[in-house]
Amino acid sequence: TAKTKPTVREAKALVQPIEKAASPTKKPDTGSKAMHPGQGTAVREQSTTVNDAVDIDRVYQASMTAGHSLLERGRVRQARERFQRAVEVKPSRPEPLASLAWCAIDSKEYSKAIEYFERALKVRQQYSDAMFGLGYIYEKQGRRGRAVQAFEDYLKIHPNGSKARMIRARLEELSPE
Repeated sequence: TAKTKPTVREAKALVQPIEKAASPTKKPDTGSKAMHPGQGTAVREQSTTVNDAVDIDRVYQASMTAGHSLLERGRVRQARERFQRAVEVKPSRPEPLASLAWCAIDSKEYSKAIEYFERALKVRQQYSDAMFGLGYIYEKQGRRGRAVQAFEDYLKIHPNGSKARMIRARLEELSPE
């Protein structure tokens, strides 16, 4: 089955805490198929694992979609909450960490932005958005040498990346004549 991105309305609904699903009042699905003794538990556990994985993917995607929508509308605090939720459900993804960094930049929390970009790079060492973001934030802080190094690192790994042309222009302005 092809994965589709949820609509903003679906994203908002999915981002609500999943505590309802873990509610002690919810009865486990015992299934209606006849099974051999001992077989039912394994099938239910496997089914639950698959359903949990699908739920995690949907919550992650919904959180990211809602977060980007909120950030575009200037609702940084709410966007940060959605990106944090995405980090919670998929800590091995760099995208929500980089998105949290951009939220920190919007809030002028530059040292926090650097922390998030560095965390994203620990998750995926060559993640282009985090590499670019570090250069951007260092330049914004007036740390010219660090900005140049971060931009050059980006170009070494992503010479034809989506931000390569812009970075080359920035490097021309940052480099001493």
